[in-house]
Amino acid sequence: MSFPDRATSAVDIAIVGGGVAGSSAAITLQREGYSTAVIEREAIFRDRVRGEACHPWGVRELIELGLKPFIDEVGGVELPSWTRYRDREVESTFAWADVFPGSPPEIGFNHPKLQEALLQGACDAGAKVFQPARGDIAREGDGWLLQVQHNDQLTDIHARFLIAADGKNSATRRLWGGETIPDPPHHQFGGLLVQDIDLPQDSAHQGFHAAGFTMLFPQGNDLWRLYYVCPTDEARSFIGKNRVQDYINACAACLPEGVLANAKPEGPLAFFPNNHVSSSSIHGPNAVAIGDAAGAGDPSQGHGMSLVWRDVRVLRDAFRSHGLSEAPTEFAYQRRKYEHVLRTHAAWVAPLTTDTDELANALQAQVEHARAQDATAMGYAGIFANGPDNLPTDDHSRAIFFGEHLTSSPIRIETPLDKIE
Repeated sequence: MSFPDRATSAVDIAIVGGGVAGSSAAITLQREGYSTAVIEREAIFRDRVRGEACHPWGVRELIELGLKPFIDEVGGVELPSWTRYRDREVESTFAWADVFPGSPPEIGFNHPKLQEALLQGACDAGAKVFQPARGDIAREGDGWLLQVQHNDQLTDIHARFLIAADGKNSATRRLWGGETIPDPPHHQFGGLLVQDIDLPQDSAHQGFHAAGFTMLFPQGNDLWRLYYVCPTDEARSFIGKNRVQDYINACAACLPEGVLANAKPEGPLAFFPNNHVSSSSIHGPNAVAIGDAAGAGDPSQGHGMSLVWRDVRVLRDAFRSHGLSEAPTEFAYQRRKYEHVLRTHAAWVAPLTTDTDELANALQAQVEHARAQDATAMGYAGIFANGPDNLPTDDHSRAIFFGEHLTSSPIRIETPLDKIE
């Protein structure tokens, strides 16, 4: 193919990936006075199983960035309460603001609609948006050259800085040697978009089964994301002609009778490993990775969207304090710190929520004894409301988290992090 109308464009920052992370970064950095270009390969954002709820600590980041109006625009809903079910009965209900004074609520939203709104917002803010587009990227002096194919036109984009926002298997990140490093999975995480759920839409809902749990998050407009965490063998059973109904039935067994009786699937059913996925290198020369490209958390903990908006805010602040050339090192340092806490916590709670053998039951009893002594679990009990800052991750803290210090014969169980060679 020839490109008779080859164009040239110069920007401060080129962003590869126009999803939530990339578009949020473009809006934020345009507001900071940087010129940006966003390259998004998808022509249309389709429903995929992904993060569609933001924990309160991430909502704080969202508000601080001035991006909450985009959630409101797509009909997102505030979820001030969390309801848990055990044996199909309500076990507990709590309001975020009651347990954590001053905490904003959880927020649920539709991911593709938010992608569209944010990408349009980036365009409205002055970003040059190329969608659908593909391109080749190479170093050019101290910056980057992106040769972008869009609408039968080739554009050379000369950028001082590069942001990879193209997912946990980011090809952009590999330009500076950043490889994907998955932790050992402990279970599987499934998701399905549904309608017609007979539950209150001002709360997130979680019901437990013997080897995991189900969760329901309203996202506005009578849409819900129905999640299910289970062992790998059970996840394999959701294959075949009746897989979607079998999945709905499995989730229904964790919730009050009849609440999923009229549930209608509105998107694909998909399963993913429950594991943290890291990057070997978050930053390169005048370049960083953000969102899942920098490292994707264990999906069962639901921190993905909070991580995205924390990344955007931390990168913005790094630009403010260090400038373009020094920002990558500062951003990577900060990112590693809060990512490490989230990764550690997810590994610690994995055997508590999904293991069912005799040893796991004994460990659960040991942990319950520890919580009776310290209900805050050294602050980890508030991680979904307050975020990962200043939470300890050393081996001594692990022992306290599991209650090993309260008995002469402590139970110590293997976590996903212990399985890394």
